[in-house]
Amino acid sequence: MTDNWRLLDLGDLPPITTQVVYHAVAMTVDQKASPSTIILCNPSDPLVCLGYHQELDTEVDVEYCQMKHLPIVRRILGGGAVYLDRDQLFYQVIASQSDPKVPHSIQGLFEKFLAAPTKTYNDIGIPARYRPVNDIEVDGRKISGNGATEIGTSYILTGNIIFDFNFDEMTRILKVPSEKFRDKVAKTLRERLTTVKKELAEPPDRNLVKGLLWKNYESTLSVKLVEGTLTDKETELIAVSYTHL
Repeated sequence: MTDNWRLLDLGDLPPITTQVVYHAVAMTVDQKASPSTIILCNPSDPLVCLGYHQELDTEVDVEYCQMKHLPIVRRILGGGAVYLDRDQLFYQVIASQSDPKVPHSIQGLFEKFLAAPTKTYNDIGIPARYRPVNDIEVDGRKISGNGATEIGTSYILTGNIIFDFNFDEMTRILKVPSEKFRDKVAKTLRERLTTVKKELAEPPDRNLVKGLLWKNYESTLSVKLVEGTLTDKETELIAVSYTHL
C-alpha cells in the first residue's frame, strides 16, 4: 500500500516565513500531529539567509542590507550566507524518522530526497546530476543549494530550483576585506554556479516545474502526495517564531 504524504504548495510567502515554515512543520511532524510533508514556496521579496553556525558581523554587510531593506534571518541549517529571492523555487522535505522509506544516514538522506529535483532538472532539458554529499550539478557547476538537519524525530532537507540568480546582490551582501576581493568572489561565483535561465533558451513555466517536482517526489519516494494546508498549530508556531526574531 502506498503511503500518503502531505504537499503544501504555499506559493509566495513573506521572506522570513520561507525559513520559519519548515521549522514549524517539523515540530508538528515530531509530535505526530502532522504527516511527513513536502513544501513548495518562494519568497515574495528578497532576503539574506545566514547559516546556523555563522557570525553575522563577520559574514554579512549588515549596513548594506539595512540600506536596501533586506531582512536577515538565521536558518536552522548549516552552510554559508546567501541571497534569496523569487527567482528560486524552494522545496522543503520534512520527514518522520519512523518512516521506513526515510534513510538514517546524511548521505542517504540527500541522495534519496534530491532524486526528485535532479530528475526535474533533467525533465526540463538540463542534464543535472546528484553529486555527494549535497549538490546538484550541471557540468561541474552547482545548480541547487541544499542543506539538512533534524528537529526531534523529524528530518528536514531544504533546497532550491534556481531559475535565475542575482550574482551582483549576492556578492554585495557579503562582508569582504576589499573591493578587489569582492571582484574575485563574484568571478568565482559566476564560474561555479549556473541557473535554469543560463542553461535553457526558453525557461519553463514555474507551475510546470512544480508539477514535475510533485510527480517526481511521488515516484522517487514511492508515496502519494495529498495537497493540504497548514494546520492551526503550524500557523500558531509560525506566529510565535516571529515574536522571537
